[in-house]
Amino acid sequence: CKVKRNGHWSTEIDPTYLIPGDIVEIRKGDIVPADIVLLSTNNLKVCNEELNGNKSILNRHEKPNEN
Repeated sequence: CKVKRNGHWSTEIDPTYLIPGDIVEIRKGDIVPADIVLLSTNNLKVCNEELNGNKSILNRHEKPNEN
């Protein structure tokens, strides 16, 4: 996945090397870390089959700002 860390974008980082505070850009087909917060989305649909065996396609939306 493409990651912004310390203000700089890196081309590709294996998701297992992500740390808290990283900003992740995901594209169709990317493997997504389970513990991310969505800052913005555009018609995002996910399948959790790899995570929990559920083959259902689910809509995902950004988390509301909690200020």
